[in-house]
Amino acid sequence: MVGVCHENMVKDKEYANCYGIKSGTYLVGQNGNNPTTAISFHNSLAVFNRKEIVGWNFETSDFVVISINFEEDLVCFQRRGKKGAA
Repeated sequence: MVGVCHENMVKDKEYANCYGIKSGTYLVGQNGNNPTTAISFHNSLAVFNRKEIVGWNFETSDFVVISINFEEDLVCFQRRGKKGAA
């Protein structure tokens, strides 16, 4: 699981059990049911909460870059391959 969060929202929950809607998180997690997909978690938009992302997964040693665009209210996740790979 990788992502970003609203610290004030997850701090009140002691940084535990913060998955899903109105929890302060924007996450992408590996889908245990299907290793070729990921699951997104979104703080405020139900359409993106617990949504399966087909063809987007990551493994141990992969780099995942997270970009935040505050002007457009966007959080973007980009997989960049394995550590040490060209």
